[in-house]
Amino acid sequence: MKEYILEKFNIYSVIIVFASLVPVFLITGPFLGDFTFSIISIIFLIYIIYNKNFFFLKNKIFLIFLTWCIYLIFLSLFSENLYLSLQASLFYFRFGFGALAIAFFFNKVELSLRIFNIFLICTFAVLLFDSFFQFFNNYNLLGFEKGERLSSFFGEEKKLGSFIIRTLPILIFLNIEKIFEKNIFRYFLFLIIILSFFVIFFTLERNALFLSILFLITFFIFLIKYDRKFIFLFIAIIMLFGAFLSNEKYNYRILNTLNNINILDSNNQVVLISHQYQAHFVSSFRMFIDKPIIGHGPKMFRILCKDDKYVSYFSYPKIDSCSTHPHHLYLQLLSETGIIGALPVAILFLFSLFKVLKIIFFKNTQYSIKENKIYFLYILILLNLFPLSTSGNFFNNWISIIYFLPIIFIIFERIRKT
Repeated sequence: MKEYILEKFNIYSVIIVFASLVPVFLITGPFLGDFTFSIISIIFLIYIIYNKNFFFLKNKIFLIFLTWCIYLIFLSLFSENLYLSLQASLFYFRFGFGALAIAFFFNKVELSLRIFNIFLICTFAVLLFDSFFQFFNNYNLLGFEKGERLSSFFGEEKKLGSFIIRTLPILIFLNIEKIFEKNIFRYFLFLIIILSFFVIFFTLERNALFLSILFLITFFIFLIKYDRKFIFLFIAIIMLFGAFLSNEKYNYRILNTLNNINILDSNNQVVLISHQYQAHFVSSFRMFIDKPIIGHGPKMFRILCKDDKYVSYFSYPKIDSCSTHPHHLYLQLLSETGIIGALPVAILFLFSLFKVLKIIFFKNTQYSIKENKIYFLYILILLNLFPLSTSGNFFNNWISIIYFLPIIFIIFERIRKT
């Protein structure tokens, strides 16, 4: 009777459609994506209470995640600014719970992944078309001007490159088997992938470009593992990018970034990425040294960076170290949540690295592409948590949803197999 009522109103299908719209919602900003996660979480909570099915909540990894969330709340209660810190920690569990809920409902609808895939392909197609339209016309389909960087529908947010590189691995995960099939759709997918890298290049987002290079290498490592002919495509793409690097307009920012890594400036100071970012890094590290075990509390960097014992200055004119966050995931976690808070995230990174290396080196081609496609989800986690790249605010709604997107499909695969 319960199943009949649910099927009658097609609640599963409605949930799947809204979950599939999350990438679209992320283009509009953090609100709609966060709202969708929250609503699906509430529906899932009602479902498990009504059916008295608490199996998913007893999972050890989920319990560890909840314990970590409670720890964040505990830190907020003793932080310098209770209200501000609780904004980040009090309901952070909704992202993990939402990922679990979406994975659960995906398994309830047979065509759920296909629906999500269709929405994601359409999102990429429209976004790439609009990006190139903006590139050639200096304004996009909605009239947003290009300015110095390509941004498409993101406007002033300048997140286009970050969004593409953090969702492209999911698109490949959903379609990797089709890439090895000889049909027209295969070439359409390759077109989307290649155009995505060019758009990232045109955005001039340094971190997105750095992550896209890492992903391009890992992507072709997987392809070549199953078909060595793909090495010729890899060489062709590298040559194509090399041609663009010879263009002064686009190589200045990239070469300037490379020149700022581990070299001395005119004042004999070592510069890591930029003076501004290095000032953030030093301040956050000083905060970590002050409270290495438990940190100062979520979102407290923006408050404590003004303190004389943490502030740092670099270069002339002086650039102070204050910001909403230190622009480095691990330094933020270490300074705000201490070793205890940063350790689970570091373990997740190392676990994902282990999974990737296992597939590359220890699983031969007798394992099907379908069995090994989870490789791209773990690659995405590595990109999101890569310690040598800059990052947004860890507790930001938008980036939190991005972080949990691959988790949805990993949970989905685990549920499907069991």
